[in-house]
Amino acid sequence: MEFEFAVNTADGIGIGVHMTKSFFEVFPSLKLNQSVSARFEPVSVERVSTTRSKDTLRVYLYSERLLQKEDIFYAEQEIKKQLFPRADMRVRLLERYVLSAQYDLKKLIDAYYDSLLLELRAYDHVLFSMMKKARFTYPSEHELVVEVEDTVLARGKEQELLGIMDRILQNRFSMHAEARIVYREAAADKHRKEDEEQLRRKVMDIVSRAGAVSGVSADEAYADGTEGSGSTDTSKGISGTESVLQGEAGAGREAFLQGSEIGRNASLQRSENGKGTSLQGDTTGKEAYIAGNADGREGAAGQNQPQSAVRKRGSIAKRRRKRRNITKRREKRRESVKRRTRSGIFRRTKRLRKRRLFQRRLWKGEQRVG
Repeated sequence: MEFEFAVNTADGIGIGVHMTKSFFEVFPSLKLNQSVSARFEPVSVERVSTTRSKDTLRVYLYSERLLQKEDIFYAEQEIKKQLFPRADMRVRLLERYVLSAQYDLKKLIDAYYDSLLLELRAYDHVLFSMMKKARFTYPSEHELVVEVEDTVLARGKEQELLGIMDRILQNRFSMHAEARIVYREAAADKHRKEDEEQLRRKVMDIVSRAGAVSGVSADEAYADGTEGSGSTDTSKGISGTESVLQGEAGAGREAFLQGSEIGRNASLQRSENGKGTSLQGDTTGKEAYIAGNADGREGAAGQNQPQSAVRKRGSIAKRRRKRRNITKRREKRRESVKRRTRSGIFRRTKRLRKRRLFQRRLWKGEQRVG
């Protein structure tokens, strides 16, 4: 969809008929529902035009009463469906209003806000989202201030939204007003906070298990892991995920090294103190090593993924087998076609020989009769 207005001649080339007739005089066979039909009774048609290629039909409306955009869209669909069902043509109703003096800028925006949202939704979803969350203030009689959330997308669409608002007010309502945009701080995203809290709890759980092996509390291990990797900056929208993961990896590596050290000490103690002590030290070393190794793997998650490599090799082999099977099927089809072709040629040749032999015998018989 694109914005068009009653004073616009979008293509510059067209075929038009100027008139001032009521809407149902121009479209007498059009059937609308009762409520919409009543609202279109006082509407007049000033002009009907189409492009040279006959792909767009524009109907210029004039009304002294405000029409909702929902009714305009409904009438466009019904005209296309009832009057031009097979034509590849788009129907556009372009309205122009001359409203009473009771409609100042504030009352007009309040009455036309839903129609503006509907039109923006069909045109651009970003502009629709900006206008849906906007707040309007009226410093003076001919001044409109639109307050929107300060986002990168809103900054990029500022001039486009101002241009649409100016054209709607001037071309559609003949109202000269200055529109400008101001920004307010965007509301915090509750889903992002929930994700950050869930990630923090997961990291705290991993760090607490690493701290249980090393004898360090979970809060101290978490603080040590996050200090070296940097602090989070929530004012700029950074969730701190990178620093948390780095802290997790640091804690996992530390636990792994401490588990290995405990295992070596237990081995020395086993050689000095005898069989009973050696068994106890061996068990302690194994448990510490396994715990540290597990935490080290969790801390370095994403760095080494042998399973993905195995899956990748399996998928490559599967694709190769599939290509070989396709090639074999193609060769079989070619051989079958060749066999059928050879047998067909042989049968045709045999029939031709019989026919010629019959013709020769017939010719000889006619000669004998003659």
